[in-house]
Amino acid sequence: MLKIRCKWYYFIVLAILVLVVILANHFYSQMTEGTDKSTGRYINIFLNFISKEPKLDYILIEKNGEECRLHNGESIHLSSGDTFIIKDTTTNLFFNRGIKTDIEGIGTDDDTNCEFGTIELVDMMMLDIMEGRKPSVSINVSRSGRVFATSFLDVGIIKDDWTAKAEVVKKLTDKIRYLKKAVESDPSDTSVRVDLADVYIRKGDLAESIAELEEVVKTRPTDKDVYEKLIYLYKKTNNSDGMIRMYNSLIQLYPEDDILRYNLGTLLEDRAKHKSAISEFLKAAKLNPKDAGTHVHLAYNYTKIGRLKKAISEYERAEKLNKKDPVIPLNLAILYEKERKLRKAIEKYEKARKLTPDDMDILTSLAGIYMDIKDHKKAIPLYKKVTRSSSKDPVIWGKLGYAYSEERMWHKAVDSYKKSVRYGSDDAITHLNLAILFEKLDDTEKALNEYKKALERDPSLSEAKEKIPKLSIEILRRK
Repeated sequence: MLKIRCKWYYFIVLAILVLVVILANHFYSQMTEGTDKSTGRYINIFLNFISKEPKLDYILIEKNGEECRLHNGESIHLSSGDTFIIKDTTTNLFFNRGIKTDIEGIGTDDDTNCEFGTIELVDMMMLDIMEGRKPSVSINVSRSGRVFATSFLDVGIIKDDWTAKAEVVKKLTDKIRYLKKAVESDPSDTSVRVDLADVYIRKGDLAESIAELEEVVKTRPTDKDVYEKLIYLYKKTNNSDGMIRMYNSLIQLYPEDDILRYNLGTLLEDRAKHKSAISEFLKAAKLNPKDAGTHVHLAYNYTKIGRLKKAISEYERAEKLNKKDPVIPLNLAILYEKERKLRKAIEKYEKARKLTPDDMDILTSLAGIYMDIKDHKKAIPLYKKVTRSSSKDPVIWGKLGYAYSEERMWHKAVDSYKKSVRYGSDDAITHLNLAILFEKLDDTEKALNEYKKALERDPSLSEAKEKIPKLSIEILRRK
């Protein structure tokens, strides 16, 4: 009898519960149509509690000290530097039995009441982006290992996040990838482009560095440092047009800068644009008249266009400003020699010689002028000094032989001409000169032999033709 009563008791309780569910559903429908939605929500919780199927009501998150509720499928935006805590998760289950709330990829399997910053999340998001995946961070609400609700953290990655990551990575290729993302995040921030250009330089990719800096110039047309970096890169890549363009831009910004005009002048000079170079050097000289180098360049370019008097004038100015540079008096000497002002040329050669006494070119040129003005005595010691440095130069030995012969120093002349022949001057004129010298020394047989050698080398040599029969007869008579 007791067992039968218990069965009837369970049946009655079950019937009452079914009736309550039906009535609750009816009243809930009416109430949700009215204004008291709060009461409807509590009824919904009650119904869910009875059904025992877990459903998320909301996740309570505290972000930077402020609370907000996150429902299933919703997102909460986080910015760099934010902190947040999952304070609670409310479901339809009594006391939220067995509920776990997990932030995917960080923390533990239940991250409730754990404080997080955005650093780890930013790293995760950046990794997703760099590997071509859609960036997202899920908050999964589960019971007994089954996820029944998912909400999302929307982490905003800004330029500073990319640049910060670029600073800590070691590989240059990785730095470039992160900095490029920083540029994409904020194309107007030229400082990031400059940093990216610097990394490209370190990697050796000068073309990419130039491309970045050219973009910077468009935004920062008054930044001297950027222009100077571009000039350096154009120089490394042999792009003189680019260098000239940058210098012209800088000159517009700094028209009183003599160094800019000087550098532009040297570029134009290298490209053989001598008239344009002169124009820039004249402006530089006006801004800084005491710079000897500017006057030297002016003189050089005037020389190239044939204005020798102007060139001489500029070299003279340069010499007054810089008395220790041997190149200036040397160039002056060469110009005076071209103008046939030989005394002036000698004066300048002597100045250059004092500054560089062992310069063989100066000694040779000076000796040559002394020969031109018949001052062989001064030419001889100069040629002798040259032969000590260039002991096997046949031309110098020949010139020394000629100088000795002009001073009637026959034996020394013969010795010098013999060395000239020994080191390569086996020509008709050298043998002819030797023949004449042997005649002066009354060595007829050697003279005849040299005349024959001269005629062999130049059959049209009339002097040899005349001398050979005469000397042959003379030798026969002596016998």
